[in-house]
Amino acid sequence: VTDWAENNADNTIPDELLYFTLSKLLSSKLASADEPRHAIFTQCEAFLTDDLVSHYEKTIKDTIYIDALSFVRKSVFADKINRQELSFNDLLNDMDDALEHEQGEHLAQRIREQYPVAMIDEFQDTDSVQYRIFSRIYKDQPATGWYMIGDPKQAIYAFRGADIFTYINARRSISEHYSLITNWRSSSAMIQAVNQIFTFSTPDNDFGPFIYNKDIPFHKVSPPLKENGQICRADVNPLMIDGKIPEALILLLNTTEQGYISKNDYERNMSLITAQRICSLISQGEAGTARIGQRPVASSDIAVLVRDGEQAKLIKNALLLRGINSVYLSERSNVFATREAMGITYILRACLEPDKKSRLKTAVAVPFLELSMQELDDYEMDDNRLDMLSLKFQAYLKQWQAQGVLAMLRSLIFDFSVMDRYLAVESSTSNGERRLTDLLHLSELLQDASTTLDSEQALLQWLEDQIESNLKNTQERQLRLENDQKLVQIVTVHKSKGLEYNIVFMPFVCRYRENRDAVLRYHEQNRPDKQASNVQPIRQIIDLKGTEEGKRLQNKESLAEELRLLYVG
Repeated sequence: VTDWAENNADNTIPDELLYFTLSKLLSSKLASADEPRHAIFTQCEAFLTDDLVSHYEKTIKDTIYIDALSFVRKSVFADKINRQELSFNDLLNDMDDALEHEQGEHLAQRIREQYPVAMIDEFQDTDSVQYRIFSRIYKDQPATGWYMIGDPKQAIYAFRGADIFTYINARRSISEHYSLITNWRSSSAMIQAVNQIFTFSTPDNDFGPFIYNKDIPFHKVSPPLKENGQICRADVNPLMIDGKIPEALILLLNTTEQGYISKNDYERNMSLITAQRICSLISQGEAGTARIGQRPVASSDIAVLVRDGEQAKLIKNALLLRGINSVYLSERSNVFATREAMGITYILRACLEPDKKSRLKTAVAVPFLELSMQELDDYEMDDNRLDMLSLKFQAYLKQWQAQGVLAMLRSLIFDFSVMDRYLAVESSTSNGERRLTDLLHLSELLQDASTTLDSEQALLQWLEDQIESNLKNTQERQLRLENDQKLVQIVTVHKSKGLEYNIVFMPFVCRYRENRDAVLRYHEQNRPDKQASNVQPIRQIIDLKGTEEGKRLQNKESLAEELRLLYVG
């Protein structure tokens, strides 16, 4: 045992450890009535028979990972209980648990009575918990309707928790499938081109254009029937170059004599070629030889789809070399340039000087409190009300000093019903949910900054410095937004989903990186795909060993998502 403990470089667990388990000692021929009992024998028994560890070639490292994962989950759950907090996932998990409770069927029946028909849009983005909830409420209930509306080829939000395998499991469990066969948005030539790409190879049982061919098939779609007088919107005003309609889809194959090209060369070449083609289109539009319907092609007609900010930077720089301005629509705005940031400064000032009436009046007038004109007038006219407000801000200051700025701001948000007020003003011109997210984000940033500062006054100064340093950028951004619609638009595939652009470039669709993570995540394979009511969920596997088979399966899932991103674009 000592040799093993001191020289165990790979953390493997030897078979000899079995002889230190209680069951092995009890079954030994040497067992006697007065055999020694010790906690270590019981612990070895538990360690070697742990179901969580039994799936792996046991190592101490794996066991620590699994134990830590369990510990973190329990600790986070306990902390939320103590803080009386819920996340969006907690809402789902609580609903899931409630339906499993002995009163769960009664709850499900009440929901069915109130909502006898459920239509779930974008169902390809559902996760396993959501699907389990819907199943318990609506499955095998003839008096209800349950419609799952989605396109698995557009499942691209795994990073948000969406699970394409939940969709696959649902599809296998249901016998009635319906498909839309007419595309009214794209041009008829574009529809035919997409059909050609995704039916280019004859899929077999195991491999198709989207990898999982049995569960994510590609069905050709058609433009509207012209003989019935119908026409695609995009065919009404087609793209014309030199009086002719060009090919709807142009592919560029970028190769070398060696048969391959490096990642850096590929990205550089595609950026330069894309910029050159865009430059030509804009020049032709200015000359009147490139038109969309009756008007010339403009920069704002053109979109370049990318995966991330790095790719966007490559395109932006390549366009600038040709004197073409562009805007990256997926760029995150700075949270310190929001009205919420300025509003918090007035709140903090009032907390530091709660006896000053002018500070208090300014604080309650900040936009994110969303007080009505009547409420503000009450504070202005009623001295008693203002005195009560002063006491409240004195309490906020004490909480700030004792528990931190985050706790104080959350108390203020609760006291003034900020969440309810924000969501009540949600509209196309007032994004309450976005503003609420910014407010909570700022609260967390302030809490982080406070750990390196020596006073409440220093924290207020830090916030004011952040706002001032970003003010110039904010002004420049506002000026730029006025002209954004006139520029070439660069946008991520994820953000472009559901939007329409007249001319689209996708320069980097061939870039693919195999997984190199030490911990792999993939789904179990070869599950039965019979359409039955008792189809079991396709479970996710977390492979701590980083096995070759695990790498192959995770890369397979990654490639499938890349192909779906191509389709969405």
